[in-house]
Amino acid sequence: MRRAGINIGYLGLCSAPATIAAERRKGMRFLDPFESIGPLLSRLRDEGADVIVVLSHLEPEEDRKLARRFPEVNLILGASVPDLTRGGFVSRALIARGAADARALGQVDLIKSGEGTVLDRGYKLRAVTERDPVDPLTQQVVESYEERLNRELDVVVGTTRTPLDAAAERVRAEESNLGNLMADAMREDVEADIAILNAGSIRSNRVFPPGELTLRDIVAIHPFGGVICKIEVSGATVLAALNHGVGRLGESVGRFPQVSGVTFTVVRLLLALAQGASFPRAAREGGFRSG
Repeated sequence: MRRAGINIGYLGLCSAPATIAAERRKGMRFLDPFESIGPLLSRLRDEGADVIVVLSHLEPEEDRKLARRFPEVNLILGASVPDLTRGGFVSRALIARGAADARALGQVDLIKSGEGTVLDRGYKLRAVTERDPVDPLTQQVVESYEERLNRELDVVVGTTRTPLDAAAERVRAEESNLGNLMADAMREDVEADIAILNAGSIRSNRVFPPGELTLRDIVAIHPFGGVICKIEVSGATVLAALNHGVGRLGESVGRFPQVSGVTFTVVRLLLALAQGASFPRAAREGGFRSG
């Protein structure tokens, strides 16, 4: 792609297969992104790219690793995160991460010399508002789908007397009343002793006020159509699952466990030691957090 006298080359990298459900991987072959990117970068340079942009759906740390290992990458547009994140420079690459749910537009500015050499890069986020112009053709497609879906999605399926919290920064870091409700429903449905639900399966990133709940709300909260799996395991396995779930406590990651039929307390000192920290470092990070 050529814009304002600059040849821009794009390539995309996605998550490793282990993070993708097996049934969704049928008929596809996945290559290691760090092994496959080299020939692609060479091809883009041979085709005259002045700037190389990586559209990444890797983890943030993998984006940083990518920037350090491949200095020819100029810009990494990372996967969306619940909170707006401007990103920053790692090695020679500008890493820019956007906002989930199309809540903001990311703008990248490339400053070039008279010879076409890119001298600098800048990035900023701008919140999407009702004042933003709408593309007419896109709007026609959206309206055609909305007309057909509204008849089914706006059906009232329940009510709530208290706000239900599906805000990503909370359900992925602490106990949530909506997480409790969903885990309780799972446990009751299959008559299990306990239930563990990964917070990443709770979506919509909003708080639902008291009142009616529609099918649209339910689909927004849980859009993936997951299947409840009832298994018999030892207490040690349950403990291991909970430890894994809080293994990145403080980060906005989907592994945090929302539970039913069990309570747990996270002791940060022990958690830091379990993750391999030295005792002085673990002591600095010590503390308690209940869930």
